[in-house]
Amino acid sequence: MNTETTVKYTKDRVVINMSLDKYERLCQNFNGLVCAIGSVHDLWDFSLRDIHAMDELKWTLQFDLGFEKIENDSYHSQYRIPKGSK
Repeated sequence: MNTETTVKYTKDRVVINMSLDKYERLCQNFNGLVCAIGSVHDLWDFSLRDIHAMDELKWTLQFDLGFEKIENDSYHSQYRIPKGSK
């Protein structure tokens, strides 16, 4: 099975092609984020599980969708879509 995610850019659209396994993992990570936000709303507190879920979503989005760091020397850098994709 092809597990590589491809992102194609056209003038005004982005087409993301990924395996169903990766898509399901993305949805699970999104659900982890929803749970973490719910904890903040209810308790104004994060558990380590919530922080881990948010970190998993960050890495999934960064690598599967091909986001680039704006500043490579910073661990907490902001991200952008790849240059030349617009």
